Amino acid sequence: MAGVPAIDTFRLYRFINNTRITILIDNESTHNFIQPHVAKFLNLPVEDIVPLRVMVGNGSVMDCRQLCADTKLLI
Repeated sequence: MAGVPAIDTFRLYRFINNTRITILIDNESTHNFIQPHVAKFLNLPVEDIVPLRVMVGNGSVMDCRQLCADTKLLI
């Protein structure tokens, strides 16, 4: 999400709402994230949440402020 590829990240192509997206899988991750502009493009329902600080694969810290509840992703 920070735009910096990690060596130990696996890339898959799957579909959400009939739109092909790129999924990055990191075996040390505990949650799933989607870029806000992608969620908007896919018309996913978004709800505001109490900000959650997240450390991404490259060590950067990002604030997560929204949630796409009940978004299904089949891998």
